[in-house]
Amino acid sequence: MKKVIVSILLALALLFTPALAAVSFAQDISDTEILRLMNEERRIQGLVELKLNSMLSAAAYSKANDMFQKQYWAHNSPQGKTPWQFISESGYQGRFLGENLANGYTSPGGVVAAWMASPGHRMNILAGRYSDAGISVVNGNLNGRDVTLVVSMFGGKYMFSTN
Repeated sequence: MKKVIVSILLALALLFTPALAAVSFAQDISDTEILRLMNEERRIQGLVELKLNSMLSAAAYSKANDMFQKQYWAHNSPQGKTPWQFISESGYQGRFLGENLANGYTSPGGVVAAWMASPGHRMNILAGRYSDAGISVVNGNLNGRDVTLVVSMFGGKYMFSTN
């Protein structure tokens, strides 16, 4: 079941990734602005705000660098490493875990708008079971293109609502 969900989320991420031939790195994307925008969406739904978690941010940074080093764009690495393994290696212990990826966007608003337009990514942002988020914005070369990757890891230890 998890593989099916991950496959669907990857397909949606690829669908919502802008096709840019020549891209320069995004200069104005910050983890705090991504978090602010995600929390704005959560407030509209009456959900508690996500708190920035350093362990989840470390997991997100590790995942982004792994994608650049191994030249892949997917939730699971070519060697089969899952987002949950990155989170576990960071030391975060949560009962509920999720991941959103973005590639090639130039603004935090563009990233969050694309995630909100994708059912799987939207579900992660608005899931009541998540209380923590880690976000990493990393520049590099992926498959011959200079791009900015945004990785957001979500975590929660307790169920806060049924969303």
